[in-house]
Amino acid sequence: MKLFDVAKSVGRLAVSAFFILSENPDALLLLILFALAMAIFISARYRETVNLIEEASAQEESIIETVQESLTNYRLIRDYGLMPTIQEALQANIDRFNAANVLVSLRGVARDYFPGGLSTVLLALYIPAGGEAVISGSIQIGVFLATVNLLKDIGSSYSAIFNSLLDITKAIEPMTKVTSLMNLRSRSQMLRRATEQR
Repeated sequence: MKLFDVAKSVGRLAVSAFFILSENPDALLLLILFALAMAIFISARYRETVNLIEEASAQEESIIETVQESLTNYRLIRDYGLMPTIQEALQANIDRFNAANVLVSLRGVARDYFPGGLSTVLLALYIPAGGEAVISGSIQIGVFLATVNLLKDIGSSYSAIFNSLLDITKAIEPMTKVTSLMNLRSRSQMLRRATEQR
């Protein structure tokens, strides 16, 4: 589904850019600046963002493992009085998960606000120059307003593309793990072979 979201956002961006550039070639510089700034932002932060998400997932997995292990060995833990030790271990895992999750959330806030902020900066640069061009008569007011609308829309399009690609990346690791687990030999296959050999 996320691939369709990416395709929709890229298509909307391409159609809008084509229309604006056919009417207002001066907007090409703004589009290039926006694309360049987004490329730098994404390349600088993408790998680190994925690593933070993987770290939070690993911490969550350690919480689940601790709970499962304590449930499996509950009687043993109770009989030997290890409840406080297990509680401390679980609390330490929860604290590590919370710390990792805060970093992921902070990264998400920056990721969500950057395209809109960049779009606002480009609007602040374009409105005086475009307004002057409208007053001098070199472009029509409709083209000016369409360019302003494109600059507002371009931020949300880039944000949607980046967030969808990040969601796709987050889904790849679990899918790889499930696929590798599904391809392992099952107990029924081994039992069938053992039965056939008898």
